Amino acid sequence: MRHRYQLVLLTLIGLALAGCERTRTITVDELRSKIGLAISLASESELFLGQIENDRVTRKFQAGHANYLRREAIEISEELGDSRVDSVHIHNLRNCSTQLELLVRELEALQVQSDERAARRAARERVQAILKNMEAAKAGL
Repeated sequence: MRHRYQLVLLTLIGLALAGCERTRTITVDELRSKIGLAISLASESELFLGQIENDRVTRKFQAGHANYLRREAIEISEELGDSRVDSVHIHNLRNCSTQLELLVRELEALQVQSDERAARRAARERVQAILKNMEAAKAGL
């Protein structure tokens, strides 16, 4: 009887530990979908930067929307960080994660960015480069 309790206890501990594992293997289709989300977010960020560059948003909206986009980028980045893919596609996953980190930095800067038009234009160009790299990561799948 005691042996049975030990076996049940070990099984429960094993299940609990397995459930605590944060990383999970994702399929190529799931990776493609996550990169697609990141591309959509980068596209929206680029469009938003265009509105800022053309003085079409208020300071308050700029800070608030930049924070929203930043939080979304962090969420996607964390999901990718908690994922594993096969060795053939690891470069695509890492590339997208790196681009998301760069996007987060750009969006953080937007929350306090100056009125200087050249700085806004440069930020938009950096986000366009980030978007291009994400699209290349997706195309490589």
